[in-house]
Amino acid sequence: MLRPFILLGVLFPLYKAKPLYETRAGYVVHEKRTIEPDWQLERRVAQDAPLAFRIGLKQRNLDQLPDLLLAVSDPASPSYGQHWTQEQIVSRFAPPDTAVASVRAWLEAEGVEPKRIRRSVNQAWVEVRGATAGEVERLLDTQYHVYKRDGGGAFIASGSYSLPRSISDVVDFVTPTIQSDVGFDETQSLAPELGVLHRKRAAKPAAPTGCDTSVTPDCLRSLYNMTYTPKATGKNSLGIVNYYANIYLQSDLDTFFRNYSPALVGKSPKFVSIDGGTLEKDDKTSAGEAGWILQYAMSLVQPQNVTLLQLGNKQTGEFRTFNQWLDAVDGSYCTSKGGDDLTFDPQLPDIRPGGLQIHDCGTVKPPYVVSNSQATQEHAYSQFYLQRQCSEFGKLGLMGVTVLYAAGNTGTSSTVTGYCLDKNG
Repeated sequence: MLRPFILLGVLFPLYKAKPLYETRAGYVVHEKRTIEPDWQLERRVAQDAPLAFRIGLKQRNLDQLPDLLLAVSDPASPSYGQHWTQEQIVSRFAPPDTAVASVRAWLEAEGVEPKRIRRSVNQAWVEVRGATAGEVERLLDTQYHVYKRDGGGAFIASGSYSLPRSISDVVDFVTPTIQSDVGFDETQSLAPELGVLHRKRAAKPAAPTGCDTSVTPDCLRSLYNMTYTPKATGKNSLGIVNYYANIYLQSDLDTFFRNYSPALVGKSPKFVSIDGGTLEKDDKTSAGEAGWILQYAMSLVQPQNVTLLQLGNKQTGEFRTFNQWLDAVDGSYCTSKGGDDLTFDPQLPDIRPGGLQIHDCGTVKPPYVVSNSQATQEHAYSQFYLQRQCSEFGKLGLMGVTVLYAAGNTGTSSTVTGYCLDKNG
């Protein structure tokens, strides 16, 4: 069963933050959320527990991002194809110095030593080193609790947090706060790495027989009128993001290719390892969806090359989010230097015994088209986290990268069948 896809490279925040409500003197509630039904309250977080306290600053000129992206993407535009460099993007969107100054002044007035306050390389984050739960609770007028989710591990979260009115307009979001430690469910059907239809509509070929009972590459070509044959195959590639515990077997690919794409028998995708990504089979890996995706993707885009961006290994485990591959292709997005939130994004390098000692940060040149078939629960993240991530996809578009995502078998709200936020679905 095919899932519809969405092009996140051109999706921008369509919602606004919730209204700011008065709280303690001079403060306003910046974000709040409803505790989900499957969260089980365990206990209050100890006051001396360390927290990775980071303040994301609102970036400049994000309102210009849709128009800037269209300018380099529309063939009718005089700027068509004039893609940006990473340095140009940082210069255009970095928060103003006045925002950093106001946040720093607030922190210092609250007793935070200046030497503990750091600004990120891409200028978009302020970090407080050595913060504790008690200190952050006081700064944000909030409380942290430990929760558990059915079938998942423990995580910390707060129901809401507040900021001084004087800085609320320059802050995007703060971590850790209302986010939850999100599990990452595998989906069980093929994602649509189907390429893009050619602008000139060619005559639609007759549909092969049997398409009502099985889906073959020829059926898809007919249904979607895919008549274009890639030309500049030497410098282009279709990238597919894949995650630990999901591998492919060459024998499976070859069985499929013998039946439907004989020219590809024995061919493999180009392998790019991210954060120690490996195809080694172990007790936690599954040779399922990754193989299905590659079988169809390689068949549909041949003779174009396919690149497999493989994330993680047994050391990183199931700790996976979209930000891992964003880190790899954009060095300004890594850890506290970009959009990561250590509430659910992995902390790499992991200095603990046995931890992964590497972190791919701006080390991978992304293919011009990148497809991701994994789905996640959007409601578990804060609006501001999603907005920042979405803006990053737009910036990739400015650099000439098209990003495709599957919507998920059960829609954007959940990767679990039957789970809805409200009774009305």
